[in-house]
Amino acid sequence: MELLLLITICLLTGQTLGNDPVKMILKARDQDVLLSCSFRGDLRDKNVTWNKDGKDIYVFGNKKVEPSLVDEQFRDRISHFQDGLQSGNASIKITNAKISDVGIYSCLFFDKGFQRGLWKIDLTAGYVEIREDEDAILPCHYGIDLTHTKFDWKKNRTDIFLYDNTGVINSTDEQFKGRVSYFPDELRSGNASIKIKEAKRLDSGIYTCMRINQGGQKESELHIELVVVACQKPNIRTTKVKDGVQVNCTARGVSLKSKMELKNRTGGTVYAKDPIGDDITLLTLVTKEDHYYCVLTQEDICVNKTESIFVPSGAGYFLVPSSLLVFSLSLSLGF
Repeated sequence: MELLLLITICLLTGQTLGNDPVKMILKARDQDVLLSCSFRGDLRDKNVTWNKDGKDIYVFGNKKVEPSLVDEQFRDRISHFQDGLQSGNASIKITNAKISDVGIYSCLFFDKGFQRGLWKIDLTAGYVEIREDEDAILPCHYGIDLTHTKFDWKKNRTDIFLYDNTGVINSTDEQFKGRVSYFPDELRSGNASIKIKEAKRLDSGIYTCMRINQGGQKESELHIELVVVACQKPNIRTTKVKDGVQVNCTARGVSLKSKMELKNRTGGTVYAKDPIGDDITLLTLVTKEDHYYCVLTQEDICVNKTESIFVPSGAGYFLVPSSLLVFSLSLSLGF
């Protein structure tokens, strides 16, 4: 799989870097992520530790990986570059990255038991895509203890959640009232994420997580897009034309990972079309006598069929009752 995320390698000289991590954005689910880290010198007989939010997730050194120190969340999905150790390359690759992988990563280099360098990376999600009526977790992580720090969540200019050390102030906006919560047990590790209960398509949009100092000034902010996708049913229309029957399959409000297909009675694909924006339209001409129907596949969400139409060899055609053929198959998202 193509590596879609890349950070410029930084050469460390034995000094610990500042507290501000380099920021990376996870732009798509299931992409491979390269977390780059390089130290000056040969690492083949040294020890390198990667941790996430203060917890060790991957340790390698003395030419081998310590299996017991590979975190279960990343098992079989994380690796380093053995051939690059001689030149100081301590980078790792995470395959099929998930929303749960976002957080603060640290690359630590140890020589003779002493820490010689530190490199921090803040992996944030640029999007969250879920099915309608599922709970949406919007990730936001800072590299500090947030127990006594104020942070604010907004959608556009509307406050939907505010936390400070005097208590939690939830949104009074009717759309979010009673539906937004946070993770109090994870504040010490810098987790300012929130959960929106039973997300609706109306909840889709750009959200902002802001950290606010004691003077009430914004110190930093993170942006994330929430995409709530509903299981859409396609529509089918037919028009008799001179050379046959024109079939039009349409659906609105679909995800980009959708596909519309026109199929015949045996399930063979006659024509297929990908979406443009949030809509998808398939328009084609059929001349062969057969039963035809439209199939909308929304990846990880559902598959929906339309009613079948019968195109005879003559001029006429008719619709088979949709109640006989319409079905919906829900699929798992896999996060």
